[in-house]
Order: sequence, then C-alpha cells, then structure tokens
Amino acid sequence: MKILMIVVSLILIIIPKQLDADNSKTLKDLIDELNALERKLREIKTDKSLTETKIRNIENNIIKIGLDINDIEKNIFSIQDSITNLNNKIKDKEMEIKTLLNFLQLGNSENFYYEYLLGSTTLTEFILRYGVIEQLTGYNKELIELMNDMILKRNEKINDLKTEKTKLKERKEALLVEQMQLGERMNFLDEDARSLEEEIKEARKTIENYRKLGCRTNDLLEICSKIPATNIFFRPLEQGYITSTYGIRDNPLTTIKNDYIWHYAIDIGGNKIGTPVYAASSGRVVLVHRVENPLLPNSSCGGNYVIIQHNLKGVYYATRYMHLSEILVTENELVDSNTIIGLVGGNEIYDRCSTGPHLDFAIARGIYAKDFFYFREPYTINPTSLISFPSLGIWFYSRF
Repeated sequence: MKILMIVVSLILIIIPKQLDADNSKTLKDLIDELNALERKLREIKTDKSLTETKIRNIENNIIKIGLDINDIEKNIFSIQDSITNLNNKIKDKEMEIKTLLNFLQLGNSENFYYEYLLGSTTLTEFILRYGVIEQLTGYNKELIELMNDMILKRNEKINDLKTEKTKLKERKEALLVEQMQLGERMNFLDEDARSLEEEIKEARKTIENYRKLGCRTNDLLEICSKIPATNIFFRPLEQGYITSTYGIRDNPLTTIKNDYIWHYAIDIGGNKIGTPVYAASSGRVVLVHRVENPLLPNSSCGGNYVIIQHNLKGVYYATRYMHLSEILVTENELVDSNTIIGLVGGNEIYDRCSTGPHLDFAIARGIYAKDFFYFREPYTINPTSLISFPSLGIWFYSRF
C-alpha cells in the first residue's frame, strides 16, 4: 500500500514538470517552426505547379476532342451527302432498267431501244442488239447492288462515327469534371499558399521582434518577452454595438442559404471609418500587419490589423484588432488601455472579408507565436467572457 502511494506521488510530481517542459517554447523552436512552414509552402507550390500542368493538359485535350468532334461531324455530313448521291444514281439506274424491261416486253413502240432494234438490218444484228440491251440491264442491276452495298457500308461508317462521337463527348464531359475539380484544388492551394505566406511573414517578424527584445536562441519566450501585468480588460471602442457574435453564423460574404461558418471574434459596428480604436488593456504590441497591395482588389482578408500580448493576473492573452483603416502603433511598443492603436476601417477594395465599417475584435488564450499563430480553436475565447458587452444589436456608450 505504501509502495502504491509512493508511485502515485511520484507520478503527480513528474507529470506537471513534463507538461511545463512541453508547454515552454524558445526562440529556436520558433525558428524551427518557421523552417517547417517554409518547407510546407514549397510543397504547396510544387503541388500547384503539377496541378497547373494537369489543367493545361486537360485544356489541350478538351480542345483536341472538340476538333475531333468537328472532323467527325464533317465526315458524317460528307458521307450522308455521298449516300444521297448514290440514292439518286440508283433511282436513275432503276428508271433505265424499267425502260429496258419495257422495251424487252415491246411495251413501247416509241422507245429509243425499240427503234434501236428495229434498225437492225439482219437477224444476227437484231440478236446482237438485243444482247446489248440485256447486258445493259444486267450491268445496271449490278451497279444498283454495288451502290446499295456502298450505302450499307457508309451507313455502318456513320454509325461507327456517331459511336466515336458519343465516346468523345463522354470523354470531354469527364475531362470537364476533372478540370473543375482541379480548379477547385487550385483555389484551395492558392488560399493555403496565401495563408502560409502570411503566416511565414508574421513568423519572421515575430522572431525579429523577440530578437529586438533581447531574446536569445534558447531563452523561453514568456520570460524574455517582458509582458507587463494587468488586472482588467476594457472595450476597444467608446461606443458601438455587436453586429456579429462569437460562434457559428451565416457567412456574410455569400448569398448561399445555410452557409454557416464559425466566427472566432465579435464584430463591433456603429462607428464611421476613422473612429479611434483602443488597446483593450496594458500589453506589448507583438504584430503590426499592413496590407501590402492596398490598390489590388480582394488581396487581403482582414486588412490592416494589430495583435497585442497581455498578462492578465498571470494568465497570458492576446487581442487582435482587424479591418483598421490606419495603424498608429509599432511592434514591441508597450501600450495601455488608453493607447489609440488604430482607426476603424472596413469595406476597402483590398479587403475581401469586410462588408462595411466595423472592428473585428478577437481574444485568444496563450502567448502569440509561442502557442499559436492563428486566432482559432482551441485558443480563441468569446471576448464577452472577459469584457462586458451588451447583447447583439444593443448599443453601448462607454468602454466598461
């Protein structure tokens, strides 16, 4: 029994130390993660290149199939035209045969062939001329049989061409489906590449910021980052109202019914562009993100934004302020709750994720770049759990 208690005690002592060790992160760890992100981006770019090659090959095949189908249709038309000509010739030959038979039956005294026979001067000549008519009749019948056989074979050829045309159309449809699927894959790869490029850019800036703070390769980030302590969070705006809550919601960027997405922040509206945005509490600015190409439509999702690291009663939180029209702080700058960090923005041509002036305000638990780069689960929390906000659509007129 004593042995069991000792073992349990040892486990309880060891586990927290292991968890603390696993939870700690150094500047070297950030550099390793950056290298991993860059490898992932190279893989995605390779995948994109291969996918683009597949799409080009499919496009070329679709064009070739279209040309082949046109050739088949021209061939079918040509064969059908030749069949029409053969049918006309058959009708002509049948008329000739009918005329010859009428003559042989002496049914028409005005017939050319009848006069032809009567023009014979001897019986031998009459027999010879009669034989010529029989030969002409037989020859015409053979021609008719030959032309009917040609028509039969050409109809078979038309059927073969129609079958080939159907197969080509089916192949074209399959290629169009594959082209669409690869196009969707390219969209995902493009989005992943853009996200990774943003993440890599932010990781590089974060590493540089930690170095500016004096962090060495093997220093723990939470120690060397020197985050000032605070006791309370405030609303980031002097007035406004929540236009979109934290959690599941309809996608505001589409008109598709039941297109639900998870919103990792709250949206605060009711303010015009240029309204001051305040830091929610004392802390250090760990990231300033400005749109690279503000004149390029839809080049950003979130626009300009700021991330501030806080130490609330010994617990680390990070706040993010998105869709800013202007940023008024710099990275590594120490701020307090009275610091204006930027101005409200939204609906700029470069921001594809905004439909009007508002502040997208998010809170995540942990140390930015140490625990997470993206404000997503399991790190994000509902801002209303730390800051008092009125219900959806209800105005507030103070920061507390």
